Parts: sequence; C-alpha cells; structure tokens
Amino acid sequence: MVSINNTAVNSAVLASLRQTNADLATSQNRIASGLKIASAKDNASVWTTSQNIRKDLAAQDTIDGNLAIAKGQADVAYSALSSISDILDKMNTAASQLGNVGAAQNAQLGSDLKNYQEQLLAVAKTASMSGVNLLTSLPAAVVTTAIAQDQGSPINLTFTPTQILAADGSSGTLATIYATAQIDASTSTSAITTYKGLFAAASTAVTSYMTSVGNYSKSVVAQQDFSAKVKDIRTNALSALVDANMEEESARVQSLQVKQQLAFQALSIGNSSAQNILRLFQ
Repeated sequence: MVSINNTAVNSAVLASLRQTNADLATSQNRIASGLKIASAKDNASVWTTSQNIRKDLAAQDTIDGNLAIAKGQADVAYSALSSISDILDKMNTAASQLGNVGAAQNAQLGSDLKNYQEQLLAVAKTASMSGVNLLTSLPAAVVTTAIAQDQGSPINLTFTPTQILAADGSSGTLATIYATAQIDASTSTSAITTYKGLFAAASTAVTSYMTSVGNYSKSVVAQQDFSAKVKDIRTNALSALVDANMEEESARVQSLQVKQQLAFQALSIGNSSAQNILRLFQ
C-alpha cells in the first residue's frame, strides 16, 4: 500500500541520515581539535584519566624547573670554585717569589697578592643563582630541591654547602687568606712559608668541595634524564587515550559523506513513489 501521509521507507532513511550526520559532525570535530576525547561527554572514564595525567605533567613541569635551577646553582658554584682554585695557585706562585727578587718586584708581588685576595671574595660573592650561593651559604643552610612527587608528596634532593667565604669575608674556608695582611719584601721567610701552607690547605679544601658540588650536579642531571623519560611516557599515554587518529577520521569522513549522499538519493526515490499516485487520477 502506498500512503501520502506516512512513508515507512522515508522514516528509516531519515533515521539513518540523522545518525550519519551526527557521526559526520563527530569526525569533523575530531579532525578540527585533534582529539577523540575532548570532554567528559565523549567518554567520562577516559577523560578523567586523561585529566589526571595532565595534572601529573603540569606538576612535572614545576619539577623540571626546580631541577634546572638546582643544576644552574651547582654549575655556577663549580665554575667559581675552579676560578678560586686558579687564583690560589697564582697566590702560591707569587708568594714563592718573594725575597728572591728586587724590592720593586717584591712590592708588585705584594700588590698582586692583595688583588688576588679581592678576587677571591668577588668570585665567591657572584657565584649566585636564584638567590642561592653555594659558596657563601652557611653549612647549616641546607639547599632542598623537589625532584619528584609521590602521590602529591614531594621527594627532595638535599645538599649542604661548605662556606668557602662569607659575603663579607669574615668567615669560611678562605677567611684566613682573605684577612691576611699584605705580603711584601718585609715579610719574614717563616711567615711566607706559613702563608704558602695556608694556600696549599685552601686549595685542597676547594678541590674537595668541587668534587662534592660536581657529584651534586651529576645527581641533578641524572634526575633530569629520568624526569624526561617519565614525561615522554606520560605524554605518549595521554596521546593514546585522547588523540584522534587523523588518517582514520579522514577516511571515515569520506565514507560518511558518501553514505549521506546515498541517503539523500534514497529520500528522493521514496518521495517520487508518492508522486505516482497522481497518475491513478489521470
């Protein structure tokens, strides 16, 4: 029976067309955003998991910043210690020449030694990054860096600085050398020997602290490498959960567009059958 009030074929085609249009809109949105899970409406469980991963990645960005600062603090301290070690060697060499040259040269050597003393303080004071100086800090001033998280609780890496020289030169490993009176031709041989001993002891202490700072820097670098690997894993996991497969979505759009066109043709055929009723009255 042919009816002009209701066409069962058209109803079925319209239902299919509505679903096709909805599927097509979904695929087009995925292509536009690059996401197959853009909100909780798409998949509440997967979306919740992806949000947790995003929080972990955001927290890790903060951790990475902490590690970069800690690495910078260690590197600037190590560089400063290297310069201080060179200065101490120069001071030792200059002191060794005193008494073996003329008065004018002795005076120049004494002036050089005084300049070296000021260089020691200048280098120590400028070895600072982000408000932390591993050369002028007191031993009790432990440097703490959050390097990871355990379910929201920070995991810290600590380092206890050795005070090489206070910012005012009053204390630290090199305080005695910094406070030493200017050495000149009038300085006794025994005093020069004592000062050379101080230079040697200071060099040993500086070298030992360089090793500690270097090991601290290596620990930070190792954590940076691990953090980068964890970040890659989390990023890949997030991508697998929420990213759209662009090749599949593109092929799906083409298929749905063909299906849409066929539905329109089916509607046209269904509507034309009702027109045939008019021929019964001709």
